[in-house]
Amino acid sequence: MNLKKGIIPNIYLTFLFVQLFQASNLITSFITDVTKQDTWIVSIASWIITLGLLAIYLGINSKLPDKTIIEINDIAFGKYLGKIISVIYILFFWFVIPANVRYVADFFNTYLFPDTDVIVFAFLIMLMAIYALRKGIEGIVRIAAFLVVITFFVSIFLIIFTTRYIKFSNFLPLFQITFMEFIHGVNVIVCIPLGEIIVYLMIYPSIKEKKSIKKYSYLGFCIGGFYFLMIIVRNTLVLGNIASIQVIPTYQVARLVVVGNTITRSEILVAIMLFFGLFLKICIFFYAAVLGITQLFKLNSYKVPTFPVGIISGILSISMFASQADETYIGSSIYPVFILPVIVVIPIVTLVVLKVKNIQKHNSIE
Repeated sequence: MNLKKGIIPNIYLTFLFVQLFQASNLITSFITDVTKQDTWIVSIASWIITLGLLAIYLGINSKLPDKTIIEINDIAFGKYLGKIISVIYILFFWFVIPANVRYVADFFNTYLFPDTDVIVFAFLIMLMAIYALRKGIEGIVRIAAFLVVITFFVSIFLIIFTTRYIKFSNFLPLFQITFMEFIHGVNVIVCIPLGEIIVYLMIYPSIKEKKSIKKYSYLGFCIGGFYFLMIIVRNTLVLGNIASIQVIPTYQVARLVVVGNTITRSEILVAIMLFFGLFLKICIFFYAAVLGITQLFKLNSYKVPTFPVGIISGILSISMFASQADETYIGSSIYPVFILPVIVVIPIVTLVVLKVKNIQKHNSIE
């Protein structure tokens, strides 16, 4: 199956953006641990910054709309430097896979099945991802669209039935974080939930109508950003500073929902959202990683490296973090520092090089 002939309808690009924000919203503990009740302020600032990054990514795509970022690197930087940069991107996509697998596995092991070892969940998730990817990216995209709608309804449901717990005093005191904490929080949000939209530079060539990519990308980014902010505001209003010590604040909010003897255990809905949301995110980055490897080594199909990459990711998910606390520390303090050049510096340089080469080509023609 040739995924570069435009198999994804444009509207599904919007759903992919929103779905990524919805999945990442469940792991806001990386953020609230630093910014506490001021997380919503930091989120707005981060959204504005990432909007600029999206403009850069779309600028890169507009130069070569039929090429992935892996192919663009060879054109922009040459055969050798381009491949080095491509390896960096592939490693970035690959790292996200076991990190999110471990997060889901730890959640199920801690909250739902404490007697089941993490390794069982990790390899079940990866085997499901391998199967899903070998069936085709278009099926994953359709499921993402369905999940976006369901997640919105579940979120509205939680907001309605937790209104009695809302305290606007939980926003106070405002602006209590220092300037360095603000910068730290912005860096974390830009790098983990928001800046991960760079993965769609691997998806754009599969979109049917290239002229509409910008429109549907901005639409998805705005809707996803609104949803992201809405959930953070809700968690802060309901939980207050307690949200900063919760692994999954949304899960704790759901546990508060009790309506007589009819509606209880609403946290099960959040558990389902967590699993499918992060599973689809894993599949998207899985696809980006194996497609990148396929293009780097000139393989015939992206399905060839799917199984080995999946198995290695399962092993890494078990060994890369000593505990949940270790994962949270790496996610909030170490990972954002190392990944910032990948989502900010390299794309800016790439766009500049592409523009300069276009000018040189235009001049040579004249």
